[in-house]
Amino acid sequence: LDKKRIKMKQGETLALNERIMLSLVSTGEDCPFIVCMTYAFHTPDKLCFILDLMNGGDLHYHLSQHGVFSEQEMRFYAAEVILGLEHMHSRYVVYRDLKPANILLDENGHIRISDLGLACDFS
Repeated sequence: LDKKRIKMKQGETLALNERIMLSLVSTGEDCPFIVCMTYAFHTPDKLCFILDLMNGGDLHYHLSQHGVFSEQEMRFYAAEVILGLEHMHSRYVVYRDLKPANILLDENGHIRISDLGLACDFS
């Protein structure tokens, strides 16, 4: 993330919050349904989060390319989203940005929830 761009958009709070929330959900036994952070660091110009590689696109892209999902596909994705949300809730994190663009797919078609910038800690 470019620090100048973050400051221009007044996103310092969101970037810091995302790092904190990723730390909360990525510790211990990680959940396979959340994009986890392995490491975070910064340079003079950049803020860097090392996250799981998700190279299958997002649900928004797949919906725009293929139209509606079948009931079986929707149940599969919904179940994985629910398991990801349950994991966050077990860590006292509330996810507040659930939308198709924030549901990423891996190379095997499994989902992971991403973008925890708006999440909050309710412990």
